[in-house]
Amino acid sequence: MYFVYELMDPRNDEVFYVGKGKGNRPAQHVKAAIKGIRTAKCARIRDILDARLQVRVIFVREFKTEKAAYAYERKHIDRIGLENLTNMQPGGPATWVTKADPDLQMLSVIALFAKKTKGLRDGVYRWRCCGEWFVLPDTFLVGLRKRLDAIQASRGYEWTAKVLAAHKVTLRPAAVLRAGL
Repeated sequence: MYFVYELMDPRNDEVFYVGKGKGNRPAQHVKAAIKGIRTAKCARIRDILDARLQVRVIFVREFKTEKAAYAYERKHIDRIGLENLTNMQPGGPATWVTKADPDLQMLSVIALFAKKTKGLRDGVYRWRCCGEWFVLPDTFLVGLRKRLDAIQASRGYEWTAKVLAAHKVTLRPAAVLRAGL
């Protein structure tokens, strides 16, 4: 049996992570946080543990197949909003991001950039990571734009747009990255 679950902060009853798993998968997040893994999810878990509280695990729904669980996880994350969670991607199997295809890896980074940034003023953007906001230099933005252009040139606009659409990011031809791709 597979399931979709939420990790909830007991201090404010806020869901901060949605996952798919089986067995003791939710407990593995706490173990990772205790080990010192540096992610926004683990930082939140450590804050909860430091307050001498326990992360709440809510089992949302069970599934017979992994495929059905992944599909529901994606919908559930979309319903809550990726920007409201510490999830790094919009659900589904994570393996495509970690495969050896550098174009897929880079598009994942670009999609995260589009979803996890907020503009302060023209040309200055912040990136939410590990529970904090970091100012991004223009060189980072230019580098992402050049890499996106190179991927489009080699793989084509249709392929690039389809991969980004899986992250619910719209690609506009000749758009500036700061404008939201």
